[in-house]
Amino acid sequence: MLRHLMLLLALLTTPTSAEQVSDEEAYRNKLAFGEAQLDAMLRDRPIMASGLSVGSPLRGWTILQLAGQANGEPVLWDPSLPVTGASSEHELPEGEQPGRIRIHPQYVDQRQGVTKSFADAWAELVFELHNLAQRPAFEAAHEAVISGRLSRAQWLEAMSRAEHQALLATAEFYRMRWRGWVGRSGRGLRWYQILAVDSDYGRWISTQSSYPEWPFGQWFDQTLAPYLEASGHQHRYNPFIPSRVVNK
Repeated sequence: MLRHLMLLLALLTTPTSAEQVSDEEAYRNKLAFGEAQLDAMLRDRPIMASGLSVGSPLRGWTILQLAGQANGEPVLWDPSLPVTGASSEHELPEGEQPGRIRIHPQYVDQRQGVTKSFADAWAELVFELHNLAQRPAFEAAHEAVISGRLSRAQWLEAMSRAEHQALLATAEFYRMRWRGWVGRSGRGLRWYQILAVDSDYGRWISTQSSYPEWPFGQWFDQTLAPYLEASGHQHRYNPFIPSRVVNK
């Protein structure tokens, strides 16, 4: 299975040099990492393994994403609870630290304390992987706001537009892959909510109540604003972990 995935990854990626083409060991290492992350995730969140067969194309697709397809770098599974209090979250890569994903094992809404269903937990994982694929948009917004080219409101819009695109990509994944791969066991409320997202950003954002003020507005006020008001130094920060701020 690992060799099959290695060849599939080679087909789906675009190497930048002849050395990369011949570097099967590098591909093998990336795939081994992705497979290890998925296996750890399934151990930590056993409900996610309940409807997943060993030879499922969903398993192969997820290994590829965790191996680097999602955002160009390997993605780490983090078994700790989301630090923002959200149901799931991702963290962008920073320096030598890889990007990572956290998924709460239980619902955090009115069903608080109830273990998530197989379908809902996977819907959140797929969404966060597509969120990581929006890395260029997130990073462009970060750079623009710290250089003074975006206001707070414009930054919130840029961040929410990126997540809107991730939602639309997740809905497309459901239609093109998920329902064919998983079948009836893949139905869940979270998928229905994602499928209901309006493709028009303006209409969609008008239906949101606290978002994007939470979490993006909160992160801006508590993490970014104090540094923008400081001595004039520019700062690079990861908004998904409010305490992590380093000088550029």
